[in-house]
Amino acid sequence: MVSYVLHRNLSFREYKKVGVAIYADGVEDIKLIFNKISNISDFIHIDIVDKTYNPNCKDVKAYRAEVVRAYWQNKKIEVHIMSRNPSVWLDDLLPYVDVIYVHPTMDENLGEVIDKINFSKVEAGIALSVYEPLEIIDYYIETKKIKHVLLLTIPQPGFSGQKFDASALPLLEKLNAHKNRSEFEICVDGGVNDSTVKYLNVESVVSGSYILGAPNPIKNIMHLQTSGEYAQY
Repeated sequence: MVSYVLHRNLSFREYKKVGVAIYADGVEDIKLIFNKISNISDFIHIDIVDKTYNPNCKDVKAYRAEVVRAYWQNKKIEVHIMSRNPSVWLDDLLPYVDVIYVHPTMDENLGEVIDKINFSKVEAGIALSVYEPLEIIDYYIETKKIKHVLLLTIPQPGFSGQKFDASALPLLEKLNAHKNRSEFEICVDGGVNDSTVKYLNVESVVSGSYILGAPNPIKNIMHLQTSGEYAQY
């Protein structure tokens, strides 16, 4: 284990940062998740889904970000807000997280939400579903208001249990060909597992059930970090 952590960046050709997905709904047992994965993941990824995205979702408990920070005190924490009114959740999140992604499809002014996040010394990012235009990121990248893009590789944000949507791969190719590609990082979330990660030419990926539902969650984190190259644990 120690040798893996020390040498993974040099030993594997395609190392990716891996985030473990946790829902901020009051149902997730955060202590149990910590006991399963410890500090092996590169970051923690909190999903917030409210009823403007999924009418049948559990009530949001955004304050759970404080609990996540208590367990992973030195770990990068990212949040993906799936809401048409994301600013409702910001005050509970901003003191405890490092990156917040919002969708451009919202009932608020996207620029004002991004400015509020950045003003609070948290890094803003834009999350894109396969149905949202890639061009929306251009202004915010050129003006250096964002340096994180989250691409969802599932058909419908806000609903768990969906399979990887291969139609997102051409969108990923376009993002990688962006004229300002060196100025932002791409993270992919949705159906990421040992079979799909090899197709993702990105800096980081997020996974939930593939990691937390596995008999050996740490082994599966390592598989994703090395695009499947790590075969023994």
